[in-house]
Amino acid sequence: MSVRVASFNDVTACITLGAKTLSRSKVNGSVCEMSARRVLLRAINDKSFNLWIAEHEGVIVGFLLAIKEQHWFSKDKYATDICFVLNDGHGNYAASMIKRFIKWAKEDPKVTDIMLGISSGLDQDGRTGRMYQNLGFTPVGGIYSLLEK
Repeated sequence: MSVRVASFNDVTACITLGAKTLSRSKVNGSVCEMSARRVLLRAINDKSFNLWIAEHEGVIVGFLLAIKEQHWFSKDKYATDICFVLNDGHGNYAASMIKRFIKWAKEDPKVTDIMLGISSGLDQDGRTGRMYQNLGFTPVGGIYSLLEK
C-alpha cells in the first residue's frame, strides 16, 4: 500500500481511471484525453498543483488532483481538489491521500482555506462526507446541478 506524488508515467493510468469513474457519475462531460493529459502534466510540473497516486500491488487504484489558487477577492489563497478518484475496495487510501493534500496546502502561508468537494454524485450514502468530517473538515454549502443525464 503506497501513496506517492505522481510521475509522467502515471498520467495515462489516471486518465483511464478518471474516465471509468466519470462514466458512473452525475457529471455530463466526456473525457477529452488531450485536455486531461495537459492538466495532469501541468499538475506534475506546476507548484500550484499537485497529483498524488494511490498504488496497490503495482496498480494505480486512485489519485487526488489538487490546486492552490488565489481567491478572486484577496491576496490569500485556497487549496481544493479538482478530482479525487479511488477504485471501489480501495477507500483505505483516502485518509492518507487527504492528509498529504492538507500538509501540501499548509506549506504555503498564503493558503487560508483548505476545501474538498463531492461533485460526482457518487456519495449517496454519505460515507465520503463523514470521512471528510472525521479528518477535520466542516460542511459549508452544497453543489446543485441541473441534471440532464
